Amino acid sequence: MPSVSYKDKQFEINIEGYLKTFDSWTAEFSRAIAKQEGIEDLTDEHWLIIEYVRNYYAKRGIAPMILKLQRDLKISIWRIHELFPTTSERAICKIAGLPKPTGCI
Repeated sequence: MPSVSYKDKQFEINIEGYLKTFDSWTAEFSRAIAKQEGIEDLTDEHWLIIEYVRNYYAKRGIAPMILKLQRDLKISIWRIHELFPTTSERAICKIAGLPKPTGCI
């Protein structure tokens, strides 16, 4: 079974690198996956997006559309792509411990 480790913690992931269980997410998981996505340090802006996406998913069972995220957080698509440079929508879901999105977030 694939897994990722960070500071002596193991997290089960699927073959595409997404966390298997939403409830097993921790900030350490996000840091580990962010490094794999080429993001060395998660800033306050990263955490704002991660927390928004996790809360949205917890309430609705689906990731928010990117336009909803932009409007609610008042952040431009360009800034989102700067923060999450590799396939932003999927990287956000992966780092936030959500399942692979079925469409764009």
